[in-house]
Amino acid sequence: MILSNCERNTWDLLSLLRPALHSDLRNRKESFWLGELKPWLAQLGLKVAGPIKHGDGDTDLLILDPSNRFGVVWQMKWLTPPDRVRDVAYTEKELGVGISQATKSLSWIRSNARSAAHHLGVSLSQVRDAEIKPIVLSKNTIGSGWVNDASVPISNERLLKWVMAAPHHKSLRTWWQVCQGRRYLPRRPRHFRDIDMDATFGGIRFIGKGFGMEYANAWEPSTDIDLTGIH
Repeated sequence: MILSNCERNTWDLLSLLRPALHSDLRNRKESFWLGELKPWLAQLGLKVAGPIKHGDGDTDLLILDPSNRFGVVWQMKWLTPPDRVRDVAYTEKELGVGISQATKSLSWIRSNARSAAHHLGVSLSQVRDAEIKPIVLSKNTIGSGWVNDASVPISNERLLKWVMAAPHHKSLRTWWQVCQGRRYLPRRPRHFRDIDMDATFGGIRFIGKGFGMEYANAWEPSTDIDLTGIH
């Protein structure tokens, strides 16, 4: 029995025993999350619209910062943090789908600026004059480097709030730039050191040179999000 994650295990069991209930609850997650995020974003002075249905699919949220003439179109993913190999593969696939959806949404907005302005409640010129970028917002996991796409970065909710609220209180543009450059990742040797791995299997000793990592210091959002050269 796997006992490490009771919430995850209960959710998996529900999907097997009560699939209709599981599906209904899963489909409500995004609406619940939007209900939390939209008022919070509006309090920061941002214009927010979504979800928006259109010919290329749907846009979960379109956000505009009129004061900085910058906006983002984001797709939202609320995935179970993976701790099995098959879960990792599924998570990577779903985040890749989110990247594709965000790209299509950006294409639609660029071709339909008037409709985007209507949804946001702003003038057409404010949309046309703004630099708009795509992003995937994940509730928790951001996947591995294999799914990373610099043109459509992935952020989790904690990073969003660390950059745009306490401790940094930066702009929407700064958050996107932090995500694009992956400026939040732990760094060697500050946070970890490379070490050799040593294991014996079947009477054979295996040594992996620089194959492992050793903890050095804790990562802190107040000091370890790199804001150098961006604002």
